[in-house]
Amino acid sequence: MSEENLHSGHRQRMRERIKKHGAQTLEDHELLEVLLYYCIPRKNTNPIAHKLLKEYGSMHELLTADYTDIMEKGEISENAAIFLSLAVETAKRLNEVKLEKGELIKSPSIAGKRCIELLKFEKREVFYLLAIDPKGRLINACELNRGSVTGVSIDSRKLIETAVKQNADRVILLHNHPGGNVKPSPADILLTNEAIKLLKTVKISVMDHIIVNESEYYSFKDNELI
Repeated sequence: MSEENLHSGHRQRMRERIKKHGAQTLEDHELLEVLLYYCIPRKNTNPIAHKLLKEYGSMHELLTADYTDIMEKGEISENAAIFLSLAVETAKRLNEVKLEKGELIKSPSIAGKRCIELLKFEKREVFYLLAIDPKGRLINACELNRGSVTGVSIDSRKLIETAVKQNADRVILLHNHPGGNVKPSPADILLTNEAIKLLKTVKISVMDHIIVNESEYYSFKDNELI
């Protein structure tokens, strides 16, 4: 049997397994192997999947890496690397429904868990404003700015304009520390205090400032910083 026919038979068995038992039964390396079928049609993708997971340590670190880095470490084509980047972008957009307009934000813990879902795939720091109505319901989650891996700033004017435009009664400030400690830096605390002062001029209060990474959150309100 030729190598091509051997690979074809293996791929068909994997597809049958998915149809019969579901993709959730696949191990990480098997899921990655199957994903690569669709951009590497005539090559055994099993060793490539193992190599990529060994290089990055997890599916999360792999799929959130820059596609050029994936190309280099996995020794795969630009087309295959971009395909993997599209997989995580699809997951990000599916997760965004976790923050539903009209959802009642009852506590910092509810807000924190939702915020993790919104930003857990981000590799750069991103700053959001969550606009809240008088009844405590989410009006909208508005991205204010994108920064670097280690920092992000916000424009005072944009902060006020966004909150007013959304008809917010109060807001939750949100940003992420990708792969890092969620505890606020002195700069985070200073920014929060400045935002409170600015929004107070338009009679909008700051409910909380939440910092997240991929799995944890820090609430200024819970820690009595607001």
